[in-house]
Amino acid sequence: KDAVKNLEDTRKAKDIVVKNLNSLIKNVEFLEGNLRIKEGTVKKLRKNLSEIRDYLNKQNFEVDKHETIGKLILEDHEKDDIVYEDKQMQTDNIDNPIE
Repeated sequence: KDAVKNLEDTRKAKDIVVKNLNSLIKNVEFLEGNLRIKEGTVKKLRKNLSEIRDYLNKQNFEVDKHETIGKLILEDHEKDDIVYEDKQMQTDNIDNPIE
């Protein structure tokens, strides 16, 4: 009688273990599917962000093209002013040497 009860308990335990293993396998498959979806989503998101960045860079370039020409002209004039100031300082130093 005890042997039969032990056998039934063992069978129930085995069924529980098998049921838990099946649940675990389903969870792993679900996780694997989610990871694939997430990986694909991340790739799409990265691609979309890159496309948006490239588009905005191109737009900025079109807008900045005109601004850049103006800035270069201003910088050239500023460089001329700086050179002039440096020459002025050099002549001041000759006239008024630092002691």
